Amino acid sequence: MRVNDAVIGAVLLVLSLAVVWHVRSFPTIPGQTYGAALYPFLVGCGLGVCSLLLIVKGLRERAPIVGTGRGVDAGSPAGHAGMLAAARILAAAAVELLGQPQLIAQAWAAHPRK
Repeated sequence: MRVNDAVIGAVLLVLSLAVVWHVRSFPTIPGQTYGAALYPFLVGCGLGVCSLLLIVKGLRERAPIVGTGRGVDAGSPAGHAGMLAAARILAAAAVELLGQPQLIAQAWAAHPRK
């Protein structure tokens, strides 16, 4: 089953609007020009722009909203192996940049929250 890109874009647009609306309630950090809402706001805006592009693409195709047909091609086994290798490299880089997950969890647990 294939769903038109405009439908998926509309769902993602609603999600992005909900994220942007929700982060308005995040507290500001005293003495800072930005707060905890900056990164989620930017992600919500980026998701909104991408979802608008999906809606435009779906409307240009003039495909049925839901149809039968060929979906995404599964790809070759070599492509799957390449994606797996890329995911492992990115995960290793993230651990190097962010530190060990156990240390992050210990630091998170050591600081009491209000």
